[in-house]
Amino acid sequence: MQWCIRAPASPLLRRQLRHHQPVQQLHVHELPFRIHRVRAGLTQKDAADKLLISESLMGAVERAERIPTLELLADADRVFDAGGALEACVELIDEEKYPAKFLGWARLERKARVVSAYETMLIPGLLQTEAYAYALYRARKPAYTEDEIVRHVEARLERQAVLMRTPPPYAGFVIEESILGRTLGGAEVLKEQLLHLLECMRRMNHLTVQVMPSRCVWGKRRGPERTAEAAGGPMHSDLMSYLQTVPLWLVR
Repeated sequence: MQWCIRAPASPLLRRQLRHHQPVQQLHVHELPFRIHRVRAGLTQKDAADKLLISESLMGAVERAERIPTLELLADADRVFDAGGALEACVELIDEEKYPAKFLGWARLERKARVVSAYETMLIPGLLQTEAYAYALYRARKPAYTEDEIVRHVEARLERQAVLMRTPPPYAGFVIEESILGRTLGGAEVLKEQLLHLLECMRRMNHLTVQVMPSRCVWGKRRGPERTAEAAGGPMHSDLMSYLQTVPLWLVR
């Protein structure tokens, strides 16, 4: 098993490494960003410039105030010449970003060759704009803090990278007509979302979006449904047993 930490930064880490505890048992605040940056002889500003991020974001990641994206982990591993130590933290980062009940789906979705969904309430998460996702999380009751909202939106937008992967998965979505008129966040947010949906359909020949007219009744459908199939693996279905236990709008 590959380790997330190469050189312990605290007594806690020394104990974990001595007792051969795997990366999943470490915490996000123990990510060795600063260790490898300093080893590479870079200041926070130098590192931020090379990673094409702001110095404030670099500092926030090192202080564990912001969870890094998977792309940032990979770039930092290369820039700091960390030899895979940062990239090995992907599973740890996933556990911080996603609810436990959604974690397996997020990992499957990332490597799926087919992703499909039938949506009755919202635009699919893989096709949401940033403003639409913010409106969704700000509507949540009880309310999230602003920091929690930012973290959830960033995690959702990061999932969309699967559609730009090479080779991309086949993605097929059926959405109910009522979704297209639901002004979540206001008319401007909805307008931007619908234009984004059209642009995705124009640019991605591996994407299909179909609209189920409101006048139609499809007896087999009891609610939202999602399926994904990984290369060489069985079909995984996310059906009502999952949807009944997790707020739908949190994971679309």
